[in-house]
Amino acid sequence: MQEVEDIELSRRLSFWALLAAGVGDIVGSSIFFYSGYVLKIAGPSAVLAYLLVGLFGLGIALISAEIASMPQLRRTSGAIYSFTREGLGGFWAISVGLMRVMGYTIGGAAVAIAMATFVKQAIIVGLLRMSPPAFFVPALAGTVLGMWVLLNLFGVSPTATTEMIFVAFKVSVILLFAAAVAAIVFIRPPPTLFYHFVPLAPNGLSGVAKAATIAFFAYTGFNTVAVFTAEAKKPERDVPRGIYGSQITAMIIYVGVLIVLLMARGWYDYGKTTTAFIAALSAVNAPIIIKFLVIPAAILASAGVTLLWVASSSRTIYQMSKDGYLPSKMASLNSRHIPWISTITAAFLMAIAFITPSFIYLADLATFGFVYSYLFVGPSLISLRTKGYKGKFKAPLYPIFEVGMFALTAAFLFTFSPSVLTEAGIALLLILGIYLVQRQSISAHNENKT
Repeated sequence: MQEVEDIELSRRLSFWALLAAGVGDIVGSSIFFYSGYVLKIAGPSAVLAYLLVGLFGLGIALISAEIASMPQLRRTSGAIYSFTREGLGGFWAISVGLMRVMGYTIGGAAVAIAMATFVKQAIIVGLLRMSPPAFFVPALAGTVLGMWVLLNLFGVSPTATTEMIFVAFKVSVILLFAAAVAAIVFIRPPPTLFYHFVPLAPNGLSGVAKAATIAFFAYTGFNTVAVFTAEAKKPERDVPRGIYGSQITAMIIYVGVLIVLLMARGWYDYGKTTTAFIAALSAVNAPIIIKFLVIPAAILASAGVTLLWVASSSRTIYQMSKDGYLPSKMASLNSRHIPWISTITAAFLMAIAFITPSFIYLADLATFGFVYSYLFVGPSLISLRTKGYKGKFKAPLYPIFEVGMFALTAAFLFTFSPSVLTEAGIALLLILGIYLVQRQSISAHNENKT
């Protein structure tokens, strides 16, 4: 059997495949399932929350893009974990890696449960007028997860092709929705249009803070592009472009959709139906064909995110095992150069999360894992530049920009609920225990590499 250090993943992903992975991961279930809820709790200020969080994400994306463009990291597939391991090492690296895995697996479960709940409410109950059994939601979520595990094991090219098809369809439907609603409102604006946008923040700062947390979960996927660095054809050029390009594209879509939703009806009328898109289309009497397109687009959006997060979590586990932080068996590749043990492990962790039926709570836990990992992007870049690493892309205003992003991320961590902070603290203590147990084998692994 080959040593894991000598095995490389297959480089088959183009820039467009990477961009599709980023956009597909960001513009997922959140835009269909949570946009109405966000407007209900934050009012028109939800637009501001998504804009500010989007700009924050763009800041993290720009720093990540510089690190991803460093030739020394072209063979890594762990994204922010790999950045932290190369820059800071030790406990910080393993904590970021495992918190990212927690975010991907718990978040993937949340998205799959949201999708299955939508199918139950919109199709089984709403259209077919049937009452499904209690196990319908976890059974459907588990079935979709199983399909994506098989697709991931088959190869990265089929996974990327499937995701590109999903992205093309759902983005087309979103643009059609926005164009149709905006055109109808411009032709015959409702008499209450002004009141759709006031007051700006009806529930005060607490509403804006809740919207920002959901926005963070919505924007999470931009760094997924870096997970596929070891499978990109031209990683130093295409991975950075994919990272910030997907974030900018998603910002335009999210902010634009929220504005269009407010044009259709008042913020106070949202949060009462399964999807805000259907509510907005009904409010303006849009053609019924658009409503029928929204349903499959919402389902494919969620399915696509779950597909990507199975791949992303498996690549992070794979890279951590190659680096000696996890058992080396998890770095095993099948005949198609796919980390099959890591993929099955990621799917198993995701399936465990299905026992918690609240996808909102799962999303909060996942978001904490992602935000925690962002904390170390700026310090990692500073450390790497100090070590002499040079990227082909340069983040702006070094090092002020990196220090500022670190401070903003640290402040955002304390906006989570006490229950989430408690469970995240327990998770970090467990990770510390894993690190202490693995510390000697990690040191031995690093010595062998040198």
